[in-house]
Amino acid sequence: RVAGGLKVSNPSSYFVSLAMLEADNKQLPLDSPAALMLPPGGSHTWSVATARAIKWQTINDTGGNHEFSRTIP
Repeated sequence: RVAGGLKVSNPSSYFVSLAMLEADNKQLPLDSPAALMLPPGGSHTWSVATARAIKWQTINDTGGNHEFSRTIP
């Protein structure tokens, strides 16, 4: 969490494509290239009021999805 939002960072040396991102059961928009694909070392911030329970799906190189979740204390 950052002031006024949720910042998603990609510390890897690979591009990460997002298929879905939720914060507290609210779908966050993936409506721009910067939101859809995080470059190596890059990040994107979504404006949200709360962000405790996070769920996301990434797309791998063969088009498969991987689902993840995390609770932020």
